[in-house]
Amino acid sequence: MHKGMMLIGLSSMLYGTGLLAREEPRVYVQYEFNDTDTIKTVGVGNFIPFSNSDFGAQAMTSFSYAEVMTKDNDLEDYLAWEAGFRMGYYGVVIAYIEAGIDLTELVLKTDKNDCCGSFNDNNQDQVDGYVGVGAGLQIQALTIDAFARLRQIDTRYWQSAQQSYYGIQLSVSF
Repeated sequence: MHKGMMLIGLSSMLYGTGLLAREEPRVYVQYEFNDTDTIKTVGVGNFIPFSNSDFGAQAMTSFSYAEVMTKDNDLEDYLAWEAGFRMGYYGVVIAYIEAGIDLTELVLKTDKNDCCGSFNDNNQDQVDGYVGVGAGLQIQALTIDAFARLRQIDTRYWQSAQQSYYGIQLSVSF
């Protein structure tokens, strides 16, 4: 299963950086949050149209800094390298579904930094990931969209207290 996830992650990274995509790259910044957590992201992505239409997919890769409240009420912070994939309608109005994974955990198989957490044998440290939906406006080279995500975030030592996140993304194409 890990080999399949690594292949998906590598493909997404290659599309996201423009090596396999047919459109111009997009650079984006994201801010996502809930009542206790924040995730700040910078990344690149590419739109891959389906048969020269406004329907298509977007492959992305990004680096994130997150501050997450654990189930033990400790605030943990970490860096992540993520790959994501969106499918939807990309006209002036955009709407999409999305999914992504934490490549840092997938490729390097490392735990997020945790100096003081208590070990829990029941928590098996799954590869972090997300699923979500989003919508926004695209006016020439500028796109702004809002999204909602369900995230799975954990390590061997702690698990995030919340899974629901909301955010905004601003992207520019060149």
